Order: sequence, then structure tokens, then C-alpha cells
Amino acid sequence: MEIAKKHSHLNGEEWLLVHEPELHHEILDCVALVDAEKCKTKVSKEKNKLGNLLYNPKELNAEFDRLFRERG
Repeated sequence: MEIAKKHSHLNGEEWLLVHEPELHHEILDCVALVDAEKCKTKVSKEKNKLGNLLYNPKELNAEFDRLFRERG
């Protein structure tokens, strides 16, 4: 997965960069390892997107959870 945009709530990213740079690097590594296309399984029910495949947030979260747990 690729990071397209960022939102640093309460400067959380900046805090990580200063105080926990190893953790920040680990987070970026996990994001890069996620295959988002595998998680495109949700079928849209919206009128304008009816039948289109969308990213399934539950599957994306499960994949992130798996990768973070593997690293402790």
C-alpha cells in the first residue's frame, strides 16, 4: 500500500519522528507491506457506484493488525 495523503492528529507524526523514530519507521514498513488490492472485496450498494468493488475496511484493519502483531 502507498501513502497518498497524511493527517497528523495533534502532531502525532511529528512526535513519533522526534521521540520514537524506530516505531515510525516500523509503521511505514507495515503500510508498505499491505496489499490493498486483496482487500477490495466490498460490493457497493450506492446508487452511483452500484456493484463496484470497494476496499473492505474490516479486511484492511485485519491485515494491519496481523502485520503489527507479527512485529510485536
